[in-house]
Amino acid sequence: QLLADYPFVTAYKTPFREKVLKHFASLKSHPAVNYMKENWNKGVAYEKPIFMVLLLGNDLKPAFDLPANVNRIVGGQKAYESFAEKFADFYRSKEFESFLKNNHDFYKQLLLDVVPAIESCGALGPLTAYYGYAKPGFRIVISPLQIGGGYGPSIQTAADTFMTYNVMGPRDWSPEKGFNFGNQRSFKYLIWHEFSHSYLNPMVDQNWEAFSTYNELFKPISKEMTNMSYGSWNICLYEHLVRTATICLVSNELSKEEGAELIKDEISRGFIYIPGLMDAFQHYEGRRESFSRIDSLVPIILTVLDQYKEGSRIAQKNQEIQYIQSVRGDEDRFLETGYPNINYIASCIRKEGGYLILPTDEKDPKIQAKIHQNAKAFWTKVAKMEVLTDDEALSKGNLDKHVVALGTPQGNLWIKNNLKQLPIGLNENQIQAASKHVGENQRLIVGAPILPDHNKY
Repeated sequence: QLLADYPFVTAYKTPFREKVLKHFASLKSHPAVNYMKENWNKGVAYEKPIFMVLLLGNDLKPAFDLPANVNRIVGGQKAYESFAEKFADFYRSKEFESFLKNNHDFYKQLLLDVVPAIESCGALGPLTAYYGYAKPGFRIVISPLQIGGGYGPSIQTAADTFMTYNVMGPRDWSPEKGFNFGNQRSFKYLIWHEFSHSYLNPMVDQNWEAFSTYNELFKPISKEMTNMSYGSWNICLYEHLVRTATICLVSNELSKEEGAELIKDEISRGFIYIPGLMDAFQHYEGRRESFSRIDSLVPIILTVLDQYKEGSRIAQKNQEIQYIQSVRGDEDRFLETGYPNINYIASCIRKEGGYLILPTDEKDPKIQAKIHQNAKAFWTKVAKMEVLTDDEALSKGNLDKHVVALGTPQGNLWIKNNLKQLPIGLNENQIQAASKHVGENQRLIVGAPILPDHNKY
């Protein structure tokens, strides 16, 4: 993916990334690399390539069937087998073998840095207790080249047997501290979310004849779901159930207040059936003597979906102005909300394009040049973006497309001019949002509608 200029790898210019590019430079035109170049923007992206690799056996031939939605995008079994041959040839190259050998200590150190925090975060106990039984086959994969966050592919190996993965990239990196994949709290979120798929996806699949009759509930949120790569009712339902369960675990194990914030955040992203599903899951929680396992909850979930379908329960999109922020300083932390839906806004921009607004008045010309270089390298690759300087954007007046604006409030004149639209305050070493955040070297990411058009961000 890195050799193919795939945009959804980590943007951090780490020594490891540069080492990979240098070592494998001779393979930049390899058939496996060309496959990624030709197919990532046709849908072979996000979790799909991960599925394609994890489903290979030790002989690097397909060992299990691709999920139907992945199989459709790949082009069927023969196309998948063709990819597997290219991948196996790349894997068996002398360059790959020597790279693994030469970087053994690096990989070992990554595990030493991450494993203790995962093992001590205490996420699996509450997870298996909540669902009523333990599942074998939980696996966490640390991927230093992947974009931050995670994917949670679940692979069916037998009739009722799954291997569930959490493939996670770094949340941050710095020359001084190296890779940061998270802390105990963030690992809890990831494990509860990603591994919930191994319980809830099969529950939906095994009862699909009943769940499929509510397909019309997808229509009101089809745009939001499709922009997040949840472009069908079954995947949309998976995500609704997983996010509901994660909110319940957060509320029970961390705090009710944090759970309440997550509900508001998920509704603003388009998961409008979560309030009703919360009622179903809380019914399950209060009657565990009758509901010993999560799959016994299916009739109650169907009742809730009936209420939405018949109109006796109304799902309303949040019409308030939503803004999402991630504040990063010396610690890696997401504040105000547990899952900032900045990812949803980014997906809208990737799908629909927009304006990329770059600063002209930053104090340090070298930093300004770097902002221009990095922003163009990423955004113009993943979306149809018209590049403007801040003064060009101001001269246009009202903008009719999505906007990505980068820089400081002093250095980017468009940001400076529009800052008053956002419910935040910025002072030296201080960010005032719903709460105050003080510290040096903080980075703020804010997503908000462009007024008066709430469909543009």
